[in-house]
Amino acid sequence: MTFIPFSQRNGYVEVSTVIIRETLTTPIMNSIQNLFTELWNKYTLPLSIFEKLTAEFGRYYLNSRIEGNQHKMINPIHYMDYDDLEWYEKLDVIEWCLDYLYKHLNSDEIHKLDCGIIDLNKEFERHRYGYRLVKGTFIETTSNQEIGSIEHAISIANGNVQIHLRQALQSISPSNQTPDFRNSIKESISAVGSFLRENFGGQTLGDALNNMQKKRPNLLHRFIVQAIEKLYTYTNQSNTGIRHELLSHDYLPDHSDAIFMLVQSAS
Repeated sequence: MTFIPFSQRNGYVEVSTVIIRETLTTPIMNSIQNLFTELWNKYTLPLSIFEKLTAEFGRYYLNSRIEGNQHKMINPIHYMDYDDLEWYEKLDVIEWCLDYLYKHLNSDEIHKLDCGIIDLNKEFERHRYGYRLVKGTFIETTSNQEIGSIEHAISIANGNVQIHLRQALQSISPSNQTPDFRNSIKESISAVGSFLRENFGGQTLGDALNNMQKKRPNLLHRFIVQAIEKLYTYTNQSNTGIRHELLSHDYLPDHSDAIFMLVQSAS
């Protein structure tokens, strides 16, 4: 049961219900910093990986010199506290660090990292932050069930399917000042196409669906198959500019369209 203090229960302090977006408050930033602290002392990730992360961050993110080990002198966790960084630039740093860890940890260590991110997302919810982390990428708030389906799909996907899903996520990350909703939708439906073609063959998503229905006629209900076909058709429309050139501006996909397509494709 969530603790509600006396001052709020009795109306002495007004409870804020505003979702926080496009900023990083001190409590939210502290929660992020606490995650990185706990990765080493609670989840026991090796300190050696943090030393390597710091060196790579200095050399390839900050483009510092290696002479005199200058590239090892700035801790990325402390770098996020710099006042002259915009909120989205701080999110960039967080995503870069988490992406590095996902690429360099073993499977057991990745499981610990996932647990840490679950705890951080709970803190985001507690502080009414408008974003959540999914496999190291920020995404605008959606339901826990939807986040779970995206995380699960990325975790079990292989090769091109995982690449498409990750790119769909990154295209709409709040760290992007110009999120690419059309590309996110294209990558989402491409993940579905890659999955179907890898398992059932064919040159297109449509071919793969036809092959699936011949080989496994009872695998999916016919209305679900029709829904996939209609979503694919939607991405080919001339007024969306998703899979083909944009020929009109009467309809432009937005964040809700991109989230919907990503969740459906992950499911």
